[in-house]
Amino acid sequence: MISVITDDSVEYTPENYLLHLTPMPLTTSKKAIIPYPINAARSLIPTFWRQTSAPATTDWITRVEEIRNIEETILAARRWSQTYQKIWYHWIHWLATK
Repeated sequence: MISVITDDSVEYTPENYLLHLTPMPLTTSKKAIIPYPINAARSLIPTFWRQTSAPATTDWITRVEEIRNIEETILAARRWSQTYQKIWYHWIHWLATK
C-alpha cells in the first residue's frame, strides 16, 4: 500500500519497519506519510495477538484514519495546517479514489 500511495517502495527490513531507518529522506511531501501507515500496522499486532487471522485491510485503514484524525486535531490547534497537508494529502487522495 505504501508504494501505491507514495510511488516509492520501502524494503521489508527490520530497520525500516521497526526503527523507521529508511535510506530515503521523509521530507518530500509524498514520503512524509510513510511512518504513519507503518505505525498503524504495528499497532494492530497486539489486537490480533494469538488469533489465527491477520488484520484485514479495513482494520489497517481504520487505524490510519484514527491516527490522521488525531494529527488533524493537534495540528489544527497549533495552526499547522501546512504541515498536516504535507503529511496527509496523498493519503486522503488515495482513500478518496479507493
